[in-house]
Amino acid sequence: MHGDESTKRAAQEYLAARLAQEGQSYEDRLNREAAVALAPRVWKQVTETVIAKCNEWNAITKEQTSHLQGNDGLEIFGCGAQANRK
Repeated sequence: MHGDESTKRAAQEYLAARLAQEGQSYEDRLNREAAVALAPRVWKQVTETVIAKCNEWNAITKEQTSHLQGNDGLEIFGCGAQANRK
């Protein structure tokens, strides 16, 4: 009888681990889909924020920023600010 209980327990643990792994895979897939869907909106907001900060800087310094480039490839040209994602 003891062998039956240990087999049953092992099977339950296996099924619990498998269910947890499937749940994690499902959650990972949903996160990837959400990231892809939200990326354009996020980059638009980032671009708008950087342009606004550039314009604020230009207003304070009374100069046009000729060229700013960050490590992520975001480039800002002048007060009109054109952003290009490389």
